[in-house]
Amino acid sequence: MNLTILFGNVTHEPLLKYLTINDKSVAVCNFSIATHRHFKKANGEKQKETTFIDCEAWDSGAETISKYVSKGDKFLVRGSLKNDSWERPDGQKVTKTKLRVEDFELPSRPRLTETTPINDTSDVTDIPDTPAESKDGDDIPF
Repeated sequence: MNLTILFGNVTHEPLLKYLTINDKSVAVCNFSIATHRHFKKANGEKQKETTFIDCEAWDSGAETISKYVSKGDKFLVRGSLKNDSWERPDGQKVTKTKLRVEDFELPSRPRLTETTPINDTSDVTDIPDTPAESKDGDDIPF
């Protein structure tokens, strides 16, 4: 099984391109996510390790990401890891691992107020910062 779920910050503005494949224009969006892992060393010192993962999304997902995601946004993506391989002009073979995005959740957006400029956010839903609660008020047990 090749399944990867990442939650982190987008490190640069997503780059949308259109490729022609079999006489059809196909959207592809490339971006990177910085993920963090917190742990304690044997001596009890707290550490934070950051990993940068390149991601690519295709088709309508690519267009949605390029429209609604920006550098610095917190972003949740799910997909599979894949290796891209190529040869440099000097003959050296290079391999790079990236995440092929299959699913994602859009970052939360500030709520609009009368003083907030109105942009085209009509189809963007807010993602809560805290876990949802059940109707009887008890926290969801996870």
